[in-house]
Amino acid sequence: MGRNGNFISKKPHLIPIIAYLLYLAILDAMSDLSPFQKSPRLKALSSTMRSRGGGAVLRGGGLIIALSLFSWSHASPPSFAQKAHVFNHLSDQASDQTSNHTPDQIVFWEGFEPPGDDAPQETSGAGSRDGGACTASEPSIRALVPDSGFGLTQAERPTVFAQVPATSAQQVALIVTDEAGNYYERAFLPIATQDDVAAFTFPSEFAPLSVGTNYRWSVVVVCGETVQPDDPVLSGWIQRSDTDVLQMNGRSPLNQAQWYAQNGYWYDMLSVLRTEVRSHPRDIQAQALWQSVVNKLPQP
Repeated sequence: MGRNGNFISKKPHLIPIIAYLLYLAILDAMSDLSPFQKSPRLKALSSTMRSRGGGAVLRGGGLIIALSLFSWSHASPPSFAQKAHVFNHLSDQASDQTSNHTPDQIVFWEGFEPPGDDAPQETSGAGSRDGGACTASEPSIRALVPDSGFGLTQAERPTVFAQVPATSAQQVALIVTDEAGNYYERAFLPIATQDDVAAFTFPSEFAPLSVGTNYRWSVVVVCGETVQPDDPVLSGWIQRSDTDVLQMNGRSPLNQAQWYAQNGYWYDMLSVLRTEVRSHPRDIQAQALWQSVVNKLPQP
């Protein structure tokens, strides 16, 4: 003990490392994933821990630290790739338990914190959700946006959606500005609806959205030949986040939509759900999930 105590007192910066090595040794006992597989002492200890059960983990704690110190002083530290292998494996195991589960409902979490800029202070405005209509005889057009009007996306050029029951308009003007109101991109897009829903994807000519920056998108429904001041306008806020796409590995489309909803990715959630509904029109559960999301939005 004196020798070990002297070792630690001389190198106090190793204390966090020792704690981490203890954690890895416990992982080794459970999953054969220790980065010290070349150490026969740790292999023998892992075998003992498995045979004796959880109590051996506690009783062997001092031995684990001693062997970890020995390994640290006689071998190179574990590489980042080795550490990542351990945690990725555990993450995959947790994901596998839920990836095949079909959600009963999808609820968008409004309380998420964007990874980049804070959510805009002003996320509403005249006609932001309910844009009205071109004529009094036509039903109102509305944007499919969350209550806050703000959502995330992983896409460089995302898709925004609007509910367009019936309209005499043939096209819209899609306008994207930054938080200061400066124009970022703009283009005219045709109105193509299916089941009263129109999707407007940012064209390939648009510059990719910058990660962590807030943008306001606006869809002006062009009622005549040119844009007029009284044309219906829909709008919302969007921020692109550079999230690890590996989160989607092994997940069904509906489970992907659930993950997006739980993490604030409104636009990706709608895109996945809409694609699933159009690809499998007889999938009653997918249809029900899509309708449940749309029906929760405030009615015009």
